[in-house]
Amino acid sequence: MIGSIALARWPGPVALLLLAAMSVALSCSSRPVVAPADNPLCAFDCPPRGLAQGNAAISGVPGADAYFGAVVAYETAAEHVSASLEAQLAQVHTAFGIPDTRALGAEIKRLGATLLAAEPSVVAGSAACWVDSQRLLAMQGQCDPDFQSPGTIDCRGPCRVDPSADCGHAAKLECTLDAPGVSCSDLCSGVCRDAPDQAGKCTGTCLGACTGTCDRFDRTAVGALRCAGRCVGTCNGQCDAAIDRGTCPGTCFGQCTSISPDMCTAPIEARCQPDPGQLYKCAGTCAGVYDAPRGKAECRAAAKAQAGLLARCEAPWVSVYRALAETTLSADQQSYLNGLHELQLRFPELLATIARAKLIKSTGEALATVATGDVKQSLLAQRQGADQKVQTQAGLVCALAEVDRVSTAISPAGKRLAAVLAQSDELRAAFGVQ
Repeated sequence: MIGSIALARWPGPVALLLLAAMSVALSCSSRPVVAPADNPLCAFDCPPRGLAQGNAAISGVPGADAYFGAVVAYETAAEHVSASLEAQLAQVHTAFGIPDTRALGAEIKRLGATLLAAEPSVVAGSAACWVDSQRLLAMQGQCDPDFQSPGTIDCRGPCRVDPSADCGHAAKLECTLDAPGVSCSDLCSGVCRDAPDQAGKCTGTCLGACTGTCDRFDRTAVGALRCAGRCVGTCNGQCDAAIDRGTCPGTCFGQCTSISPDMCTAPIEARCQPDPGQLYKCAGTCAGVYDAPRGKAECRAAAKAQAGLLARCEAPWVSVYRALAETTLSADQQSYLNGLHELQLRFPELLATIARAKLIKSTGEALATVATGDVKQSLLAQRQGADQKVQTQAGLVCALAEVDRVSTAISPAGKRLAAVLAQSDELRAAFGVQ
């Protein structure tokens, strides 16, 4: 009644405007956190659930929420890859009967020395994770309507391309095929099996007779005793050595790369290979350090992170060498050899998962770094823009509050990932695997 009397004093149109303003004010939350200066009638609440609860819809501002989406995606990916690594390591622990409280690599080597008189050894290539440049550019464009795609991303490493592609002057066209034991005339990556040098020296694993001292022996398929380790002296047989893009006169196990363009026909994989450490504009998939083109900071960070989280990681070639001098085995010796067989089977996938985990870890670190750096500065600049709508201004305030919580939100997933990577690094280091 009082309201009706008060409004009756005003002309009809003014009364309607005041009534609408009162309705808006009464509909506002009783817990205001944002009060835009150009709209004193109402304040806005930020969402009660934030990044810590897995919510990326923080602000209603597309770029900011795309960045928050990448943060939530990182948390999910970190938890998933951590669980995968934990399971794979647990399988190796079980295969050898080693309690999970003990260092896996050191214990495998100790058991080898105890049961078979010599530690096993491992020779492996390097796992590679490939980031799709076009997927990254598409995500950056979806996030930032002003983004003009250059068609390439910055890549320090090989860039997979179509076999008919032109690498330009900054890189050489190379063609690679899987090499499960082939003669490779150009570059071999993985394990090279060759005869010892002219002096009979073998810098890797000698498979044959060793005139001198051999630290590991096993038996051939017909039961003959041979050296299967490091030979200090003259090696008469074959020599296995880890190799990375090197010349292999013998048999290549892993990948064989040709630098002859005539070899670049499907289904052989083609790549542009820049000089080591050099930046290359990659329009394909990049295996190495990569970066998104310039643009709105939050969209650039989101696209780079999401592309890394979706990278494809490929397993390398792995060879496990054992000692087996005895002809009659005890139950413990046979059980240990069964464990080595499992290790041979599981090591390639494990190394690919470790490579993926490391990429995800670096993605999380980058998201945390830009949160209070480039992303926050970009949001502040937008907040100060005079042409923003009231809802956008309010959303930016919510976004600015949430970027300060990014490091805290991703910390649990990051700690779990760091812990399982430390365990896997112990296993790799024990066998000298990169």
